[in-house]
Amino acid sequence: MPGIRLPRHGRVARLRHLPAPDAGDRQVHDRFFELLAARPDEVKLAVFFMGTVPMIDMAGVGFPIELHANLEKRGILLRLAETHNVVREALRCGGFEQHDGPVVADQTIPAILRQTGMANIPVAT
Repeated sequence: MPGIRLPRHGRVARLRHLPAPDAGDRQVHDRFFELLAARPDEVKLAVFFMGTVPMIDMAGVGFPIELHANLEKRGILLRLAETHNVVREALRCGGFEQHDGPVVADQTIPAILRQTGMANIPVAT
């Protein structure tokens, strides 16, 4: 599946080029957790780069909400990077921020790493 790579080392997992949420959400979700389970090290933070997602409908809002809940059960923090205004508004309307925390406007991956105290931690991309 394009865009999903989790190398063998690094405590921060990052998905690049996350496809726009659609019917393939379950496939992306399942593949991500399959790769996560195969890692020998402990991941503490997952950062999803949302800069390539121009819009999201209300049905698609369920994907990051479910993903956050499943990561939280494993003790993994989820942050969304470079989320466009339209996507942020849809996430807010869908209740993402109520349960999963704020979606910061155009927040970069390096800013997220600094904010979470993981700027010097190996990153798996």
